[in-house]
Amino acid sequence: MNQTELALRFLERLIPPDPETKAPWEGGPPRPLPDWVTALLMDWKSDNIADLAGALAVAQSKMPNAPKDSANPHFKSTYADLAAVWDSCRPYLGPQGISVIQRLLTCAHTNTCYIHTVLMHNTGQWVSSLTETECKDKNVQTLGSAATYLRRYSLSAMAGVAPDDDDGESTAAPAAEPTAAADETDCASW
Repeated sequence: MNQTELALRFLERLIPPDPETKAPWEGGPPRPLPDWVTALLMDWKSDNIADLAGALAVAQSKMPNAPKDSANPHFKSTYADLAAVWDSCRPYLGPQGISVIQRLLTCAHTNTCYIHTVLMHNTGQWVSSLTETECKDKNVQTLGSAATYLRRYSLSAMAGVAPDDDDGESTAAPAAEPTAAADETDCASW
């Protein structure tokens, strides 16, 4: 499966199910993709990112690891929270002309929360990433939790910040799923 096919498979999950028709991965016909989804996943960077890449390399060479300053009693572990990640990268991104935007998007039909993270350079160059998590419930508290979780991981990945002594093996254990709230009639909450 090539990159385009993988992206389309992902995008198909965003389309509200039609009770009359099987999903494409179940042998049904392909669904039309919303323009906003196609744009976010297929148009992930500006035409030229040379200046942004150079500025990001300088910033990353100075960034410290994010301290694990929060406790997770469920896994009996510590982690770098969103503020710690921001504190590790903000002082180094800004002087290099790099800013960050993180937009929250939700889809009530698939009960999914998305964070669209964009690193922008003062030259107008940019790169972006879309991260997601499925949510069990629809309430504001769990949406906030899911959004914070995704913002932390997306910012860490985009800026290149690692927590002190990263314990990636903890991802093998099942975690409680965050939940999301969304408008029932629209998949894009801009």
